Amino acid sequence: MLRAIGAQIEKTTNREACRDLSGRRLRDINEEKRLRKWLEGQEEREREAAERKQKKIERLIAEPKIEINLSPVYEKERQELPERVSAAVDAGWQAAGSSNEGKRKSEEVPAKGKKKPKLWIDADLSDCSSLSEDEEEEVKSTAGQTVSTDSGNESDRGSISNKA
Repeated sequence: MLRAIGAQIEKTTNREACRDLSGRRLRDINEEKRLRKWLEGQEEREREAAERKQKKIERLIAEPKIEINLSPVYEKERQELPERVSAAVDAGWQAAGSSNEGKRKSEEVPAKGKKKPKLWIDADLSDCSSLSEDEEEEVKSTAGQTVSTDSGNESDRGSISNKA
């Protein structure tokens, strides 16, 4: 059976792992040959790249430039546009400055008797931190207890009133 299978096995033709008479691997020798050949062609490749670059530059220079003939009306408007924009911006600033002067005077004079209004966040937090009337009564009635079991849930409120 081994003789029959041996005839069917394909034998390799790759001998690069073998060594020559001086003991060097054939793979290394072949790689050196390929490297020398590539280095010899390096100068030619650089020269070809420089030629291609030069041809591209010449082609770009030789291309006809597109000339756009614009109407004189358009050119005149294009030159006047920045001036008109700056004039409009200045007029806007002047209009905004004159209308804000009246408002700023009223804002600058604070009323001394009024308190500053709290931020809406502070108002919400103060509502959450304060106890409701029912909770205040429960706290007063359970003043002897030092541990609070109130987690703020409705189910806890029923259990606290049952304990008290």
